Amino acid sequence: MKALHGWETTWVCGDNNDLLSYVPSLRVLREGGYEGTTGMYEYGHRAPYTEEVESVILGEVERLRQKSLEPSPGTAPPTGDGADR
Repeated sequence: MKALHGWETTWVCGDNNDLLSYVPSLRVLREGGYEGTTGMYEYGHRAPYTEEVESVILGEVERLRQKSLEPSPGTAPPTGDGADR
C-alpha cells in the first residue's frame, strides 16, 4: 500500500473484534515459521491465516481508499493537488 500510495501518507491498520495480530503477506505465509504459521496463536487466533488474507485486505483497503476519494453530496470533487485536504 505504501509503495502504491506514498510512504509518508499511508498507514494501514485495523481492528477486528478486539483481536490484535500481525497479518503476514502471502510470501511470509508460505515460508511458515513464527510470522507465517504460529505467531497468531499468541494473539488468540485458533488457526493460521489462509493464503487469501493479503489479497482480501488489500482489495478492501483499495475499495475504501477509492470511496474516500468520492465527493460527498453537495461538495466539489477533489482536485488531486492536496489543497482540498
